[in-house]
Parts: sequence; C-alpha cells; structure tokens
Amino acid sequence: MQSLKLFIRSFVPAFFCFTLMIMAAVLWVSPVSRSQEMSAQSYLSLPSEEETLTLLAIHAEDTLQSLTVLSIQPQQGQILLHSFPPETIINGETLSELWEQQELDALDALISAYTDLSIQRHLTVNDRQLFALLESFCPITAVLEQPLHYTQAGLTVTLEPGTHRLNSQQCLYYLQSAPNSSLRARRCEELLQNALNEHWSVLASTQAQEAFLKLLDLCDSDLTISDFDRCGEACAFMAQLVEKPAVIQQSAAS
Repeated sequence: MQSLKLFIRSFVPAFFCFTLMIMAAVLWVSPVSRSQEMSAQSYLSLPSEEETLTLLAIHAEDTLQSLTVLSIQPQQGQILLHSFPPETIINGETLSELWEQQELDALDALISAYTDLSIQRHLTVNDRQLFALLESFCPITAVLEQPLHYTQAGLTVTLEPGTHRLNSQQCLYYLQSAPNSSLRARRCEELLQNALNEHWSVLASTQAQEAFLKLLDLCDSDLTISDFDRCGEACAFMAQLVEKPAVIQQSAAS
C-alpha cells in the first residue's frame, strides 16, 4: 500500500510536467510553422505583367539633350535602360525635331517600336532638376576612359582614368565633357545604371515611397502615386531577389 502511494505521488507530478512540456513544444513549433507557411505563400506571390512600368526620361534645357527609356520589368527581374542622342533618326524621323514640334505621341511611337517597350509615363528634367536628382543619388560610380578636367573654386581639378565615385558636380562635368551626343548618351546610361544598382536596396525598405515622392517633387512628370501603388510591391519583391537589376538594352530593333 505504501508503494502504491509513493507511485501515485511521483507519477502525477511527472505526468503533469510531461504534459506541460508537450504543450510548450506545440506552442513553440506552431508559430514557426505558420511563419514558414506564410513566407512560402509570400514567395509564391510573383509579380504580374500589369506591374510593369515604362517611362521616357527627357533631359532638355533650351534644346533636347538626351532621351532615356527606363522600363521596370518585375517578371524578368530587370530594369531595362536605353538612351538616345537627340539626332537619332528612326524610320526617317529625327527625335529632336519631333520633340521641338511637341509631337510627343509620335516620339513615343517611334521609341516604343524601336525598343519593343510601350511608353506609359514621362519624366522631364532641365539642368537644375538634373543636378538636384544627382544630389539625391550621388556619389555614383563611373569608369573614366579619359582624364576628366574641371574647375572648382578657381582651381583646375583632374581625375585620372579609372574607377571613381563621382559627386553631383563631377557627374555633370562628366556628361557635359563628352565630345559628342552619342558618347553623352552612353555616359548617361552608365550613370543611371550604376545609380539604380547602387541604391536598389532602398526599394526593399520603408524609404521607397519617400524616394518616389521626392522624385515627383524634383521633376516634371505625369507619374502619380497610383503608379507607385501599382508596381511598388513588385519592386520590393524584386529587390529581395536581384542585387543589380539595371541593365542596358543594346537594341530591340531587328
């Protein structure tokens, strides 16, 4: 009888402790499983074609300086870039002449046909606005093929050939020092590509909307906050998977 009492006294607390351990294990594992399941569901929520956004960026002061197509392609995990010198001729039409005549629809149609990217929005900057944009992105990496000479505070400064991190003023000198518009367009592509790739992580953070609204304040554009709502989440998804999405499109025309 004494043995039975000792067994009951030892068994009941042990069983109770064992039960608590099982409950603790269930409560510990369950949230992790749910988290993994939600993570898997989020991972499978792939971007759609509707979240693609293609805009034509126009740099012009008194005359047209450059035209750049920027197309965010979340499904492909890329941002395609293609810059055009003003004197580019497509199907017998000169791009600068269409811009001077304010034939924006015809300009869109030619560039869309050439790049196989449908223009949806426009963004226009003058020299002052371009400088303000560069201030937001700089420093930007550039590979100088020739020495870059410029004047600062009354002194002549020279950057030797090689890889440099350029500030906003140096970026402007780099663009303006190009001996022809074709090279200026190529340098524009290079700076934009490096700026996007070096600051791409912003799109995966809470700063994305703030950066988009700042862009709207600095430029003349028909972009709206609804464009951000439409493709912002897809960009954030892409930013988690792709480290350097910006690529230069050589040519889509055949």
